[in-house]
Amino acid sequence: MLKITMTENKREGRSFFKDFDMPKYTKSVFGMFRGETKRITIQAENDMAGVIIDRFGKDISMIPDDAGHFHTTVNVMLSPQFLAWIISLGEGVRITAPDEAVDMMKDEIKRLRRMYR
Repeated sequence: MLKITMTENKREGRSFFKDFDMPKYTKSVFGMFRGETKRITIQAENDMAGVIIDRFGKDISMIPDDAGHFHTTVNVMLSPQFLAWIISLGEGVRITAPDEAVDMMKDEIKRLRRMYR
């Protein structure tokens, strides 16, 4: 941005920023990619708990599924970057709900398979 100057115009958006929760927002966004915010359920192996807490914070519920796994439901902007993050965690983490998110992951896996035949 070149030649920025002050003006006498009133700033717009005060009401938006008054109620804006930056930490909550940054937990839901992956990179610069935006998408529709969805409640996503993730199942993970117990040794992935630290990774999940690092990303979503300590205020999430991690519910045991069995001796080796737990699940948590978090708000995220469902985007290709989020799917890539899940993929990057390997076999220890998977999306289990909603069906829309699972289907998006299946489509992404198909796309990657086509690219790397």
